[in-house]
This record gives sequence, C-alpha cells and structure tokens, in this order.
Amino acid sequence: MAAEAPFTKRYLAAIKACRVDTSIGFVDLSGVLNHELSPELLLNVAKEHHASFGAPLTPSSADGAVIDNKALQLKPDVVFTAPASGNALAALYGAACGANVLLCKTGIPKSWIGAIDVVKAEVPSRTMSGVERTLVVKRSALAGKKVIIVDDVLGHGTTAKGLLEMCRDAGATVLRFVAYVEKVGERGRDLLKASFPEVPVEAIATVNVFAPPDVSTESDGESCGDTPTRDEVAAKKAE
Repeated sequence: MAAEAPFTKRYLAAIKACRVDTSIGFVDLSGVLNHELSPELLLNVAKEHHASFGAPLTPSSADGAVIDNKALQLKPDVVFTAPASGNALAALYGAACGANVLLCKTGIPKSWIGAIDVVKAEVPSRTMSGVERTLVVKRSALAGKKVIIVDDVLGHGTTAKGLLEMCRDAGATVLRFVAYVEKVGERGRDLLKASFPEVPVEAIATVNVFAPPDVSTESDGESCGDTPTRDEVAAKKAE
C-alpha cells in the first residue's frame, strides 16, 4: 500500500491494537470489522486499496513480486462475498470501486428449487463444529461477470475457496480475492494459490495467529467474537 494512504494507516493501527489470544488463534476484531465498525474508515480503506491497482505494474501483496496483469485494472461488475460478516465490507468495497454487490445465500430457497439454475459450494462452518453449510447463488448473477471477492478474514481458506469455485463454475472472471485481515499462520493463501494460481490474493492487513483446522476461527459468516473458549477447545480435543 502506498505511503500516502492515510486511512489504511489508521486501519492497520487499529488491527495492530486488537486483542490476540495465540493459544486458540483468536484475534478480537470487535470495533474494527465486526459488532461495531466505521463506514467512513473502511470505505476509504477500500478506495485506497482499489486505487492501488491503477498502474500498469503493481506490486502484488501475495509475494511482493511485480505483476503485469491487465485484468487487475478492469472495473469489476460485482463484488462477491459470503454471508454474513462479509456483507458490510463487500458493500463498502463495492461503493469504492463502483460495482454492485452480490450476496450468496446459505441453503437453496424453496422458490429456487427446480426453477433457477444455481451454483453452490459446500464449506465447513466454524460456528457449527465443522458441519458443512451450502452457499448458493444464481448462475446468471455470476456468468460472464468480472468479479472481486471480498471477505473479512482469510484463515484456513475454505470459505474463500468455495467462493472461487462458485465463480469458476458459473464462468466468471475473478480479478482478485481481497481479505481485510489475513491470519497468516493458517495458510489459507497457500490453499487458494494451489487451487486457483491465476487469482491474485490480497490482504489489507495481516495478523500472526494460528488455529488448527479442527478449531478454526476463520470467519465463515459469523463474528470472530464467537471463537471457541479455551474450555471448549480443550473439550473438543479430548473427544
């Protein structure tokens, strides 16, 4: 991010000040990305981040390498996210880059069954002890579109991978995946790059916390404040 990005500096300072519990890979994003947030701050962070793709040659936050990808400069048709913690952030990012926001549903609505062509992904839910939930969107909403995928947290990467699979299955072009926070120890970036090497993975901020996959604190549509307690983690490991 360019040195002249004042809102991003404020955002990074706020993330740095968040409470972290390394024993369960927990970062408390309350007051920054969930429960209570500043639309003014996050909208301007999104504007600064999107503006950083205006030059023909742009440093990639993925590995610091210089890339020359014309697709990155294209205006997206939609900003795509998973429910529900990503909704507000995707709306602000969409406003920043002048694109509509596409929200997928959890489960197939009865009115869609047999009548609407859909794409879906099965992803594990952190808040339901790993039980899979179904993310669904109308195929026509993604087909042929230029897409930026936005989510609040990139952890183990399972939700992000599901969103990318939906875009691929619908025939959409993903310009980039953007996480407002990446938990680098959980290696979700590695999962995404192995499965979708053509998609740039961007993180506006990073935190160095790690949770094993069996007690993942990756955002999957709920607040990071719902992270398991130490007793819950210990009980789960003892099962």
